[in-house]
Amino acid sequence: MESTHNVDPLYPSREEVLPLLEQVHIKGLSLDLSNSKSRKDLMETTRALSLALETPMEAIVRMAWAEKSLMPLVYTAMNLNLFAKMNENGASPKSYEKLAEMTDSDPILLGRILKHLAAMSFVNETGPGVFANTRLSQSMLHPDYSSAIPFLETTLSKSFNALPKFLVDTKYRNCTDPMKSAFQAGHNTSLSAFEWSSTTPGQLELLTTYMAGYNRTLTRWMDKDCYPVEQNLYIDLSKEPDAVLLVDVGGGTGHDIVDFHKQYSGLSGRLILQDRPDVIASVTNLPNKIEKMPHDFFTEQPIKGARAYYLHFILHDWPDSACLDILQNLKPALKKGYSKILINDHVVPAQNAHYSTTGLDIMMMSLFASMERTEEHWRGLIEKAGLKIVAIWTYERGTESLIEIEVP
Repeated sequence: MESTHNVDPLYPSREEVLPLLEQVHIKGLSLDLSNSKSRKDLMETTRALSLALETPMEAIVRMAWAEKSLMPLVYTAMNLNLFAKMNENGASPKSYEKLAEMTDSDPILLGRILKHLAAMSFVNETGPGVFANTRLSQSMLHPDYSSAIPFLETTLSKSFNALPKFLVDTKYRNCTDPMKSAFQAGHNTSLSAFEWSSTTPGQLELLTTYMAGYNRTLTRWMDKDCYPVEQNLYIDLSKEPDAVLLVDVGGGTGHDIVDFHKQYSGLSGRLILQDRPDVIASVTNLPNKIEKMPHDFFTEQPIKGARAYYLHFILHDWPDSACLDILQNLKPALKKGYSKILINDHVVPAQNAHYSTTGLDIMMMSLFASMERTEEHWRGLIEKAGLKIVAIWTYERGTESLIEIEVP
């Protein structure tokens, strides 16, 4: 007898599934793993196919049971140093009993944790009750990746969990006050997310390491075939001996400007890293070419007439009113017809935005009462600051764009 599910509009249909299956086949044949766009295109299509095959209840179980419990278990495994223990003795597969002995944990408990990690493909179950690392769990041994887990679990999860009630309490109004967001509700604090991270031991270090690792995994604006650095920034660089090529405003520990220097080490012009005094004081081992300068971007920019002022993941941390303050403090430093502001932030597409962009938008709302902006929103904000957008450079879906700005 034919299942009644085949005619239920809430169940998967051949009309939805078969075209996606064909796309997966075609894109799989042309896959170039060395090309990020090719890889991500196939990944998006296979994800769409997987979702099209799910029933509504299967999707609910996945989101509410399987995925919701994964991050806390990964965090627990890291607290047990589990992935490092799995890597011992040549990374040979180990029973849950042996791993419980190695981590001083209860074998029944650890077996349950490992079973779910394996079910979610985080680790590999090579035999009944026997486990080994995967590429993903192996990455937890590298700070660029592992720092994300405790930061997101201790900082973000409470904010996300508090969001529904916070939105009820604020009568579903868009939040724009960084002192009154889901973060304060979730953490029961009057501090901003920035203040809390700065005063909570270890949080600032986790955030800095996490963001450095996150940035290294993405296609960057300075990469070849993205933004034309030499044509747009260097050809017309001032011939003055103290000419400044790039100021990295709020650049943290300098991962972006260091990468820029590596990519374009042959270019002349000063490179300057700016951030709060405490952050700058913690920065060591910069190339000699890069100058360090304490600076609060809510005060007037002291470096005048640089070729480019670069802001990466700065404005998305702040509501529009604060962004205008930042831009107004930068504007007097700009030399008309010469200086540029380069904003490296997401530009939310008008339609079919990538989940990494929309997810980050909700994260910004929850933590900072800020947002990721659409092109229309960006243009209105920049115009209100008395500036103009020259071009928007977008390389891949779900990654930051580069917004090139000048004095009109």
